[in-house]
Amino acid sequence: MDTLVQLNHKQVLLNLEASDRFSALNEIVHHLVKSGYIPSDKEASIVQALAAREENTTFAVGKNIAIPHINGTDLNDCVFAYARSQDGIDFGACDSGLVHHMLLALIPEKKKCGWLKTLSRSAKVLSDCDFREKLMQPTTSEDITNLLREQLMA
Repeated sequence: MDTLVQLNHKQVLLNLEASDRFSALNEIVHHLVKSGYIPSDKEASIVQALAAREENTTFAVGKNIAIPHINGTDLNDCVFAYARSQDGIDFGACDSGLVHHMLLALIPEKKKCGWLKTLSRSAKVLSDCDFREKLMQPTTSEDITNLLREQLMA
């Protein structure tokens, strides 16, 4: 089963408050710490690694999508999160569009969780314009997880 299909509503941020890409990364990671998916002592190093990677090459892939990810984290398991920004965030995308949909992936150094396949499939699913519009509508994180599951299992 696709790892992302197992996404829990606690791994969804419905309304990011961040107004820039680095604050968004920090907000998503902090949410995962508060939700118990990341130990608090790992928060700073993960945010730092994501920020360094974003400085080098943007996580934005166009079409209002960013897929922040790092491989080699000091975590025991793969951690994924979906975050939505109603206003959009400038990630410096090649199409100059603001990012409304973020899929974060944190991958342990020696863990196999099918993350490349998951990110590839997720990017393909999020590339569908009609689906991205649907993702802007839900008012609960449960509705978002249900939409993602339905689309990923289709």
